[in-house]
Amino acid sequence: TRTHTHAHTHTCKHEQELSTSPWRILVSSTTNVAVDRILLTLLELGFEDFVRVGSAKKIAKPVLPLSTHGTVAADKDEVSSLKQMLRTQQLSRSERAQVVKTIERLRCGENRTRLLSSRVVGVTCAATVFGCLEELRFPVVILDESCQMTEPNALLPIARFGCAQLMMVGDPKQLSPTVSGGADGTACRGLEQTLFERLMKGGVEPTMLRIQYRCHPSISRVSNSLFYNSVLRDGVAAADRGALVPRAPPLRFFDVCSGREGRAPDGSYT
Repeated sequence: TRTHTHAHTHTCKHEQELSTSPWRILVSSTTNVAVDRILLTLLELGFEDFVRVGSAKKIAKPVLPLSTHGTVAADKDEVSSLKQMLRTQQLSRSERAQVVKTIERLRCGENRTRLLSSRVVGVTCAATVFGCLEELRFPVVILDESCQMTEPNALLPIARFGCAQLMMVGDPKQLSPTVSGGADGTACRGLEQTLFERLMKGGVEPTMLRIQYRCHPSISRVSNSLFYNSVLRDGVAAADRGALVPRAPPLRFFDVCSGREGRAPDGSYT
């Protein structure tokens, strides 16, 4: 009883600390595109209290001014890369302005300082090992596209930052992680299973998001029937997805059972 009371008191104290202090959130995924997509949405909502950790070459231009590579030396290298980008790449006026702003912030180390206090930090799973994140703690970790990341990748941000609450976003009906085979061409044993799937097998019930806002209803109807037991609902109407080609339907199947598969000299299949 004494042990239980002590544990209960400790839990209540921990919950009180979390409820009274601003939670820091780590947003992570295996790809730069996935991380940037979330941060771009935050920008659209007017929220800028975040830092994006990573290589300037791989970060979306609107997010660049809020990015850092984490060390003085690395940020100097990033400045050189960005100057090269200004000289060699065709950038729009807004993109050039964002790159120039990024160079100014990297020079003064503004984002390195903000890294210690910003509410949200965005970083790929692989980059969570950067030294600049060594002493940071994130009670809340959000993993996007978690059904396309291997378990070791998923465990990196979870294990390093004192995660108290984990949100995994993914679709187990879509593509599984890309796992390179061994020398004999076989898949790496066990790595094709994601942490998302392991948790489901362990009894964790996922919350299904049932409204899709992407596809024309005629297109979503196919995957809805084949993969989702017809529980999906359309958040867009047919009128919202007008024809891209006049008189062409949104979806058409071609019977190619009598066709042949060939390989072109460049390796492409037809």
